[in-house]
Amino acid sequence: MAENTNEIMKFDNDAGNDSMKTYLDGEYFKMPSVIAFKGPQDSTAPISFENEEDKESYMSNFLYHMDVSISSNAVSENRRFIVGNSAATSGLPLTSFDLNDLSGKSDVDLTALLTLSLIAGNRVKKAYKKGEGLNDPLKVNVNMTTALPILEGKQPGKIDKYRDRYLNATHVVTFHNFKDPIVVQIKFNHVYVGLEGEMAQLMISNSINNNKQLGQIIINQLKKCYPKVANSLTPEIMGKLIQNSLGIDIGGGTTEWTAIINGITNLNVSTSLMQGFDNVLEKARLYLQTKNLNFENISQVQEYLSSDTDDFFSNNKEIVKQAITDNAIPFNEQIVKQTSSVVRQIGSQLNVNNGFKM
Repeated sequence: MAENTNEIMKFDNDAGNDSMKTYLDGEYFKMPSVIAFKGPQDSTAPISFENEEDKESYMSNFLYHMDVSISSNAVSENRRFIVGNSAATSGLPLTSFDLNDLSGKSDVDLTALLTLSLIAGNRVKKAYKKGEGLNDPLKVNVNMTTALPILEGKQPGKIDKYRDRYLNATHVVTFHNFKDPIVVQIKFNHVYVGLEGEMAQLMISNSINNNKQLGQIIINQLKKCYPKVANSLTPEIMGKLIQNSLGIDIGGGTTEWTAIINGITNLNVSTSLMQGFDNVLEKARLYLQTKNLNFENISQVQEYLSSDTDDFFSNNKEIVKQAITDNAIPFNEQIVKQTSSVVRQIGSQLNVNNGFKM
């Protein structure tokens, strides 16, 4: 058995309202931004395995099976809960980001609960793979990059307060999957908090002139979606245009406008709309209940649309799609209105480019 070490982890964390999109030591992982609290009546027998193959499969996919409690000054919640994918399929009441709550991501416990669970779960997964003992506490020091919505991050002291939430504590995550609990102690060495929309826009702006391959990837995507606009573009022209540009990031719960002028973010006009596509899905979900299509949350709507269509129920999928389309129209109008406002504030310095999806 290998000796337990104090691991150092690099964690790139896009904590979205609908999903967590992360890189854990360079490995991409995405999961729904939901948890489900477990009461005494929801307790299940500890996991056991029929054979070594089942055990290997379970541990290699441990991030899909997290059953945790957390002790930390960063959160007020210490109840036991399941996380992400296992929560979404559990049938238990789900806790997700409240689309109608004006509290920011930095203020609510859910952001930290999801973040700490993912870090600890990845530490357990790697410890098992390396043959470390799981009966002794596992330790990990984290360097994290994350972001807040522009309007939230622009508030005085908000970024510092959010950063300190992680830095100024030792976070203890306990996994209850097995007969013996697994304990992970997390400390943060560094936490960089950027602004949503800005980070990707600046990365493209700063690197495209030195990375012709990246420029060509963007152009190829633009040609696929907007051939009339993109046919005359080259990586060199794109490198010049991107220095004065407007990025629009439509997320789950917010939409971000990032104005880049002379390669620098203009925070005076960059802004957020405290609505995203999840608001569209939620309005559609409520309407669909009147049509006897009972989705308990928007994750179920998304899963339904991505699933194979049963010919017997094919008409239902068209009803769902139409409900989303109908509710997207006023949302689109809000985006157009806000975009016009930002463009007017920037003036003639801006090269307005159509959006693209990578």
